[in-house]
Amino acid sequence: MQQKINELINLYNAGSFSKVIDEAKILAQQYPGSFVIWNVMGAAAAQIDMLDLSIMALRKVIALKPDHAIAYNNLGNTFIKLDNYSDAIEAFKNAIKIQPDNLDALYNMSIALRLQGDFDEAMEACGRVVRMQPQNAKAHHTMGKILQDLGKPEEATKAYMKAIEIKPDYAEAISSLGSILLSQKKLNEAISAFEKVAALSLNDPYPYIYVSECLRLQGNYEDAMAACARALQIEPESADTFNAIGNIWKKQYKLEDARNAFEKAIDIQPDFVGAYVNLSDCLRLQRKLEPAINICDKALEIDPFLTDAHNCRGTILQQTGRIKEAMKAYMKAIEIKPDHAKAHTNLSTCYLMQNDFVKAFEHTEWRWLAQQDNIGSQFKSNKPSWTGEQHEKVFVWKEQGIGDELMLSSMFVDLIKKSENIVIECDSRLIPLYERSFPKNIQFINDRNQISEGDYDSQIAIGSLPKYLRHELNDFKSVASGWLSADGEKVNVLREKLRSESAGKIIGISWLTMAALEKAQYRNIALPKLAEYLTQIPGKYVSLQYGDVAEEVDRVSYQTGINISRIEEIDNFRDIDGLAALISACDLVISIDNLTVHLAGTLGVDTRVILPKVADARWGTSTRGSYWYDSVTLYRQEDLGDWCSPLNHLVNDLTA
Repeated sequence: MQQKINELINLYNAGSFSKVIDEAKILAQQYPGSFVIWNVMGAAAAQIDMLDLSIMALRKVIALKPDHAIAYNNLGNTFIKLDNYSDAIEAFKNAIKIQPDNLDALYNMSIALRLQGDFDEAMEACGRVVRMQPQNAKAHHTMGKILQDLGKPEEATKAYMKAIEIKPDYAEAISSLGSILLSQKKLNEAISAFEKVAALSLNDPYPYIYVSECLRLQGNYEDAMAACARALQIEPESADTFNAIGNIWKKQYKLEDARNAFEKAIDIQPDFVGAYVNLSDCLRLQRKLEPAINICDKALEIDPFLTDAHNCRGTILQQTGRIKEAMKAYMKAIEIKPDHAKAHTNLSTCYLMQNDFVKAFEHTEWRWLAQQDNIGSQFKSNKPSWTGEQHEKVFVWKEQGIGDELMLSSMFVDLIKKSENIVIECDSRLIPLYERSFPKNIQFINDRNQISEGDYDSQIAIGSLPKYLRHELNDFKSVASGWLSADGEKVNVLREKLRSESAGKIIGISWLTMAALEKAQYRNIALPKLAEYLTQIPGKYVSLQYGDVAEEVDRVSYQTGINISRIEEIDNFRDIDGLAALISACDLVISIDNLTVHLAGTLGVDTRVILPKVADARWGTSTRGSYWYDSVTLYRQEDLGDWCSPLNHLVNDLTA
């Protein structure tokens, strides 16, 4: 019998698992009391996913030899494959009880505990393995996974690097390191890691897919596509690669190409829920909203607990104006995954549209984890966050675009009532305007490195100020009439210059945003289209538009007969103080939703804003006024993409 058992073990070590099972079944009939035969059968069955047979055989071992620690360990591994983590943990505990120094069982138990979500217990078990086997690369790698689950990326990175130090060709650990570097947007380092994995795993397309993702995030679309091409050389029918290609096209707004790639991924793998979500989002960007919802629903038919699909569905519903349905979708995502940061931030916009400021600004705090494109880097400080305390030295740091900085500066006056000493980081272009407009005990800087922790007691992101200073509509009223002051001398000079060119009302116009945010282009109005309606509104027109628009302005002026002046001594992009003076020299401003609107609103200038059907949440859903700025009047599209209705309303208001 021993000779036959040795042959069986040799077959197992050679990877001939099916043959092991066939031979073991015959031997088990001849020697039913041999726990070794049953154990080899159970281990082999687990290797080829014959899991019911594996459990039966291993339980037979335990019945024959109750103190067989290895059988309990093998049984635990089989339960892990069945996602039955509680029974797996119980099996590993039995193995350790029988054999306290069984580090294999202890290590495997840490894996089961992690998969069950018991991260602290998993950390304790894995830590014991590392202490007893400090050169165990696999244990260091698993410890990194657990630390990452616990939200400790720096410590996880160290664990991965230790695993790689012990075993330099450990591809899985290098891949994990690459993934965490990718999540931290350390893209060059991540690319280096994935390239090492590719060199170690020549027939694996996934390192190239991850390299393409890093390159996509860097905006290097050509090389990202080249990486995907390498992946397709290895596996021509890779659904993940076509999904990655779709994301590259989508990032460039080549939406039809993106759509084709996502559909190809789904053709290859019909249950690829991630590709369904990406396809749905692509259709949303194409404004094919009902088909987008249908695709999202297909993803949820496959996986009802897919939080990204619920979140995507919410964004589509929100774009159609079905705010309550969108909120239900976001809430469902959060119910399934309470830390779904994007669902929280999307839900915040819905609350903001409904003027529920307390809930809106609470959910906005998830923006850092959501990794939004419109916010800068989070400030790292050992000093606590400001939460509304009186009489502290507070450092307010910037995070968003200059338009948001202007809008949120309305709270500096409220903040100074609570804290006598304030340092505010802001765009350097705003400092002259701010220093003229705010009390002298507010210090303005344009670089957070100019301040040390000894200069303040607490700190806060500018976008977090509303959480403590704006709870209801009345909180906006004290400064909504305007709180910034342009250079009076410049204003008079500019007004005199414009008046000398033409009598009548001076009207500043702006029609374009160059913001890189998704949907930003839907705010833009072609200047010829705007000019069609401006011909009906008498006045002296002046361009407030930033960017190189001279040729466009001259062409439209010639074609329509409207004389649109450009004040060339003011750079409307770099010289914000000069732009503020130019806006203040105007009797009226007509603009799309961009920096011009926020600057005009802070100055209290009569401003007419033309909005898309689904506008930014700060403008609400249906009102004509703004709680941020008393001087702003809103004109909204009635149908997606149709500017005729708001422009007709504007003309009627200004010519009545």
